[in-house]
Amino acid sequence: MLNQILYVLIYSWLYLTSLLPMTFLYGVSNILYFIVFYIWGYRKELAYQNLKRAFPEKSEAEIQTILKRNYQYLADVFVEYLKSISISKKEIAKRFVIKTPEVFEELIKLPKGAVLLGTHYGNFEWLVVLVSSHVPKPTYGVYSGLTNAVFEKIVVKTRERWGGELMPMKSAILNSMHRLQEPCIVGFICDQSPYSPRESYFTTLFGIPTAAHYRFADLVLKAEVPTHYVQVERLKRGYYALSLIAMPFEDYLPYSEEKAKRFTDLYNRLLENNIRIDPAFWLWTHRRWKHAPPQNKS
Repeated sequence: MLNQILYVLIYSWLYLTSLLPMTFLYGVSNILYFIVFYIWGYRKELAYQNLKRAFPEKSEAEIQTILKRNYQYLADVFVEYLKSISISKKEIAKRFVIKTPEVFEELIKLPKGAVLLGTHYGNFEWLVVLVSSHVPKPTYGVYSGLTNAVFEKIVVKTRERWGGELMPMKSAILNSMHRLQEPCIVGFICDQSPYSPRESYFTTLFGIPTAAHYRFADLVLKAEVPTHYVQVERLKRGYYALSLIAMPFEDYLPYSEEKAKRFTDLYNRLLENNIRIDPAFWLWTHRRWKHAPPQNKS
């Protein structure tokens, strides 16, 4: 009962806040940036070390510039998420341009499902809203649940507001295999570090050994469905562009675990290329390289 009351109060407040114009919300973002970067310093050392590892060729001044722009971007994504609670389809279409509409049209016509592989680059919250509002067939997004039941309910309501459905990560592969036999779109965001290195495949990202999920590749190759990498660009503050890049799953058939790992390598190459467009718009604050590859025993 208490959680329900809190949910109504918090959601109502967030909804009313989301009705404010973007110019006002970006003013709030500027204040948040100053607090988080200069006063709180949330994970600033981690983000700095991640950038130094990924771009050893860049000067200290370049790294610092990317770091500051990254924290301004994080503040922007926060207020843009608030806006997504009430944003209209017309507004999201204006702010998130689809550069490959013909690919979407092909996916819509497919007699079975397709997979979209995304990343935490640009505005990943608006991306969920954009896809579910643009595709006139069932769309499913895989997500990790939140520990707080109230905010979990708010996030789910926001992401599902235009018909998309969220699937818990624990059961996502099994559920997706079943759903992909029918016309639908299943979306994964695959650039987070796995919980355990024992469940990981070590690929490379920016030349660094990197623990990666590869079960999504298992799914793609076993289901044999069209798969696209979702490349996002930030055009300017509050405006983004999306391109779907085909990932030729046929080249990795018939299925084997080794081919699934090679397919994961392909995803990571596309991810790195995406980030290099402008490194300021990726989540450098997450512990992407917290797992070290296992040492070979002699």
